Amino acid sequence: DSTNINNGHKYTYDLNGNLVYINTSRVKRDGKEDEKATEQKYKWDEENRLLAADENYSIKREQSQTCLSYAERENNRPKVNGFVSNYWYDADGERTVKTSGENEAIYVNSEFSGGNTGTARFSLYVSPYLVAGQGGKYTKHIYIGSQRIVSKLGDLASYGADPRRIPYAGNEADGLTVDYKKKYGEQLQAIKENYRTFDIPYNGKDNDDYVNGQGFCCNDGTPEAAQARAMNASTRSAVDNNFHDKDNYEKMQFYYHPDHLGSSSYITNLDGEVSQHIEYVPFGEVFIEERNNTWNTPYLFNAKEFDEETGMYYYGARYYEPRLSLWMSTDPMEEKYPDISSYTYCHNNPITLIDPNGMTDYYNLNGKLVRNVDDGKTDRIMLLINSKKDDKVNAAIEQGTFIKVPSNKVVDKMEEAYNLTENTGKEHGFRVGNKGTISTMVSGRETEIGPDEWKPAVSSIVEQGDLVSYDVHTHPKPKYEQGSQTIPFNNMPSETDQMNTVGNQPSVVLGYYFQETRNVNTFGSGQTDVSLHRSICFYNKNGAINSEEIRFSDFKSAVKKINKEQ
Repeated sequence: DSTNINNGHKYTYDLNGNLVYINTSRVKRDGKEDEKATEQKYKWDEENRLLAADENYSIKREQSQTCLSYAERENNRPKVNGFVSNYWYDADGERTVKTSGENEAIYVNSEFSGGNTGTARFSLYVSPYLVAGQGGKYTKHIYIGSQRIVSKLGDLASYGADPRRIPYAGNEADGLTVDYKKKYGEQLQAIKENYRTFDIPYNGKDNDDYVNGQGFCCNDGTPEAAQARAMNASTRSAVDNNFHDKDNYEKMQFYYHPDHLGSSSYITNLDGEVSQHIEYVPFGEVFIEERNNTWNTPYLFNAKEFDEETGMYYYGARYYEPRLSLWMSTDPMEEKYPDISSYTYCHNNPITLIDPNGMTDYYNLNGKLVRNVDDGKTDRIMLLINSKKDDKVNAAIEQGTFIKVPSNKVVDKMEEAYNLTENTGKEHGFRVGNKGTISTMVSGRETEIGPDEWKPAVSSIVEQGDLVSYDVHTHPKPKYEQGSQTIPFNNMPSETDQMNTVGNQPSVVLGYYFQETRNVNTFGSGQTDVSLHRSICFYNKNGAINSEEIRFSDFKSAVKKINKEQ
C-alpha cells in the first residue's frame, strides 16, 4: 500500500548556520518519497540578514511555472503560483523595505519560453510611527513608550504608486539628497540577483507610469531632496494637509488589547467593537482567529510583525518560524554558549519567558554574570538582587525583578540630576528611549515635575527618532509624606508616580535613604546618629519592583563594571 500518510521535511543550512532550503515532501507507507509538495529557498547576506525568500508551492519544478510538452495532454499541465519576497535594511540592521510579487514562467519541452515577474506588493518602514504601502496606503502607529496601542489607516492623493516615491529619507531638513531613480535602479538590480540565486527567470519591468493611481510624490524621482508633497491626481493641485478631505482623514482606527506576552489578543475599532480576535499556541502559531475583514493587523505574537509571504515573525535581529518553533538563523554568540541550541525560542519555555529580544545576559547588583538565556538578541539585564544562587536568580527572573542595564551616559545623567536637585532643592528628571537616547533635563516644583515640564523631554526623544522607554526623576525631600503616613526614606514611588508610568521598562526614583540609629551607653543615655545616602528605586504601575534597598553608588559601580566587560 503506497497511500500517502504524512509530510516529511528536509532542511539545508549555509556555512553561517542560516536556513537556506526547506523541502516538504509526502512520504508513502512504504517509506518512499512522493512528489515534492512545497519547497522554500532563502538568501542571506554576510550580516546574516534575510535578503530574499522564494515561496514555491510547486509540483515538479523549482519555481512557479507552467510546463508545456507537445506529448502531454492539455489537462496534465502543472500550473502553479509562487512568490519571491525581497528585503532591504538600514545601517543599523533594521528592515526598511519589503517587496514581494508573483513569478509565472512558461516552459516548452523543459525549455524556458517566457513569463512574467512582478513586485506588486511593497511596504516601506519610514519610522516606528509610519509604514507606507502600495496605492498610497499607509499605517500610522501610536505608542505609549514602546507599546503600540493604536494603528490608524490612511492614504495619500498623489500620482505614481511606486515604492521609490517616499518622502522620508531625503527630507531637506536633514541636509540629505537622494537620487531616487538611481536608488530604485539598485533595488531592481538586487531583485534580479535574488531571482538568479533561486534559478528563476526574471523579466520584470520598471513602472514609469506616474499618472494613474495613488502614491508618494518626491519631485518626480529626480536627484533633488525628497519633499513630502501630495498631489491631487486630477487637478495637480496641492491637497490640504497632504491628505484627503478631513471628513475621511484616518477614520479607520484600531486599538490593541494585548495578553501577558504582549501579543495582540483583541483589536477594537473606533466605536469599541471587536474587529479581530486572536489566540495562539504556546510558540506563537495562530490557533484561533476571528475577524470582520475590515482590517487585519500584521502585529501578532509578541506584537511582532508577521510576514504573510514567509509565514515568519520579524524580530529585528532574526526571523522566527512559529510553525517550527525555531529561529531561522544562528545566534551570533553561539560559540560562547555551546550548551544552548542556537535555534530554540525562549529556551523552549515560551509560557513564562516573554521575548526579551534575544540572547540575554543576566547580572546581579554586584555586576556579576549569573545567567545566560538564548532568545534571539544580545541584551544585558540587571537582576535587582545581590545573590548569585540559582533559586534567587530564577525567582527574580520569574517575578520580573530586573531592568535593562543602562549605559554609562544614563548613569552619569542620573548623577547630574542628583547634583542639580541638591543645589536647587527642586525635582529634576529626564527620559530614556528604547535605543538609549537621553532627553534634555527638566525640572519642576519641589514636589513634582508636571506634564507641561515633561513635554520638552518627550519631544527630544521623538526628535531623535526614538520612543520613550522609561523616566528618571529625583525626590528632593529627605522624608516623603503620603497622606497621613510619613515614610522614613523617599526613594519610593508615590501614587502619582505609579499612575503616570511610561514606556516598557521600569521607571526610576532617585531618592535618599534616611536612617536614624539610637546609640545607648551603659548609663541609659546616648545620642541619635543620622545617616543619609543616595538610594535608587525602580517601579512600575504596581509599585516598587526591588525589595532590597539599593545605594546609588553601588548601582553605579555595577553598571560601569558590566559595561566595561562589553
